[in-house]
Amino acid sequence: YRPRAKVNYIKEAASFDKDLVMILRVGEKKWLNDVKKAKKEEKVKMVEKAKKDLKGTFRRLKLLAVPINKKLKWAMIDSIPEDFWTDILKGDDPCKRYYLSRLISWKPSAFNPKCNIISSLGSAGDIGAETMRILKQYDLFEAE
Repeated sequence: YRPRAKVNYIKEAASFDKDLVMILRVGEKKWLNDVKKAKKEEKVKMVEKAKKDLKGTFRRLKLLAVPINKKLKWAMIDSIPEDFWTDILKGDDPCKRYYLSRLISWKPSAFNPKCNIISSLGSAGDIGAETMRILKQYDLFEAE
């Protein structure tokens, strides 16, 4: 006989203690393609409507955070960062931006953890963003 325990909450893990570099992935790109094709005034209206209906936006976009480190699992995000919307309005790809995030919880019934986006490091290809990504990814940089 082996006693069984129920896990209520994962409180500590190695990846919970540090900031992680992630990119956002959109599972369903139809809405993004519709926004790209729209005129500027229509883009603004579509983005404002999506911001108001965040629950529907999460469901529609199937938005998730993917760590640069392939050993870690992708995470669900609790809010959409402002830079994501700015990139959409500018016509840039919002999935080509690095974000600094931190895992906040991982329920035992959930397949993936939940994370909070702390800040944007910049667009992929930008030398400053790439440098900061490498420094953060390998724990070589720590701000006071």
